[in-house]
Amino acid sequence: MKLIIWFARNPIAANFLMLLIIAGGLFGLNTSKKYTFPPEPQNQLQILAAYPGAGPGEVEQALCIPIEEAIHELEGIRHINSVANQTECEVTVEFDPAIGAARFQAAIKAKIDTVKTFPKEIERLNIQELKTGTPAVIVVIRGDADLLVLQQQRDQLKALLSKHRNIGYLSAWPQYPREISIEITESDLRRYRLDFEEISEIINNASKNIPAGELKKTDGKLLLRSKGQGMSISDFAAIELRPTYQGARLLLGDVAKIRETLREEDLLVRVDDKPAMQIIVMPKDQIKATVEAVNQIIAEFRPQLPPGVEVTRVNLSSL
Repeated sequence: MKLIIWFARNPIAANFLMLLIIAGGLFGLNTSKKYTFPPEPQNQLQILAAYPGAGPGEVEQALCIPIEEAIHELEGIRHINSVANQTECEVTVEFDPAIGAARFQAAIKAKIDTVKTFPKEIERLNIQELKTGTPAVIVVIRGDADLLVLQQQRDQLKALLSKHRNIGYLSAWPQYPREISIEITESDLRRYRLDFEEISEIINNASKNIPAGELKKTDGKLLLRSKGQGMSISDFAAIELRPTYQGARLLLGDVAKIRETLREEDLLVRVDDKPAMQIIVMPKDQIKATVEAVNQIIAEFRPQLPPGVEVTRVNLSSL
């Protein structure tokens, strides 16, 4: 009661307090986190590590296994699930919610930082808490073009989106596996006196990674491997079929048509009757800031698209 009387006798102080309350409300309105539906924690952390140019087997040995060995004894772990993909390792860790996500994430990072055997080529590891929520926007790359072209453009755009601080988790769909296609005509086989079995054996022997043991140290161990796995068109084109042929080397690229393709899958995504690739964009803190960032990056990326390919988006949230 005395406080009310004091404010009644001091209207300037009362008005000043009211202005502070209004200013605080406006500040909170602009800075508070906004979601269509608040994300719910799943008590899971996701660890993503990229190893450019590596196959699933090499990713497993160089990334997934060392990560599992580093964290498996941490208190509160309920389950660890690892997936080794082409160029990327994805480890999902389910933990006891009583520990707290921030504390557990710090413990995971501290353990991973102690691993000294990661290859130098890997990109920085990303550790994030998995939460359920509603996407802010879906970005669509579509057009009358080869699926490989669409996927390459989609992956380039995803890389640009991932660098923005206002954009959350990104999920690319569909993700067709890439493969190298080697085609040789019967006439070329007869011309060079080759057969499919001989070429297949030469390719298998020339394009593979060979384990070479391990080097043990006081702070861990270093895996030794002879890396000869072909990863690009030029790698396979340079495979020597015969030391000499009429005084010159005979290379696979001289007799075969080598191209990069996508593995055939029983899946076809179309938007407006055109083949399409999607990027599902989750908000970071504020949906409006996420959508504005996506719009800005799309506008900068659109002029780089090849003829016949376009980028659009689908808003899932009202701002």
